[in-house]
Amino acid sequence: MKTFQKLTIILPEDRKSEFFIDLKENIEKSKWRIRNDLISNYKKNTFTSDKEILCIESEKYLLDNKLIQGLIWIWDYSGYYEVFNIVPVGNRNLEKNEYNYILNKFYELFIANLIPKYNGSYTLTKPEKLLLETIGIDAYSALTKFSTTANKSTGNTHAYDFERWCEFVFRIFRGKIELSFDELVEWLLENGWTDEMATKLGLDFEYSINLLEKYEQN
Repeated sequence: MKTFQKLTIILPEDRKSEFFIDLKENIEKSKWRIRNDLISNYKKNTFTSDKEILCIESEKYLLDNKLIQGLIWIWDYSGYYEVFNIVPVGNRNLEKNEYNYILNKFYELFIANLIPKYNGSYTLTKPEKLLLETIGIDAYSALTKFSTTANKSTGNTHAYDFERWCEFVFRIFRGKIELSFDELVEWLLENGWTDEMATKLGLDFEYSINLLEKYEQN
């Protein structure tokens, strides 16, 4: 299952300021550019004037016959640097592979050489993850049991299919597991469900979890 990658950078406290200065100098020498106008506007609107923040506009890249360009936002978050968002330059959203491509370019061009120079370390998460890693073996087993035995043209409407579907929903709810609509739908699509039925099940899932949470509150 494709996912947005995350980049975090951990540095010795006494080297962080040097690292940030070096990073900015390297960016200014490249085809990328620092967007000071957006940084000032962000700090003004979020009351984060004391926080180290950079917004970097990438150059344009051709990926899968599409021109992509992004604004990389990085800040000092609780003692380490984190790329907390990449937003598109233009009107359309970045697909996961496009987001990850720009993030990896940023890492390769500006971060990789600085990490050893400042005795730092980094984490760059994988572009794909297994749903099993997200929801755990019990909930995943319930989901796969439902998916492999259900009539994929009727979803969870048959009595036996509904029972297995409920078992999956209950395990997610009881385990207080966070599973998004998009993650579930993507998994269903990868496992033979049509777009229409996967979307319907995703909506059913969201509604069921919300209903159970409301019930528990009363």
